Amino acid sequence: MPASETRAQISLLVRILPLVAQEAVFALKAPLTGRWNRLSAS
Repeated sequence: MPASETRAQISLLVRILPLVAQEAVFALKAPLTGRWNRLSAS
């Protein structure tokens, strides 16, 4: 694989990873906060 192609893929990953991480955090937090809200409400 040419070095320029590797750099292009890395820059793409660097742009995508924060978004993916954010989505993952939201996906993990949503069920937890939902459960917590139900517990504190009852």
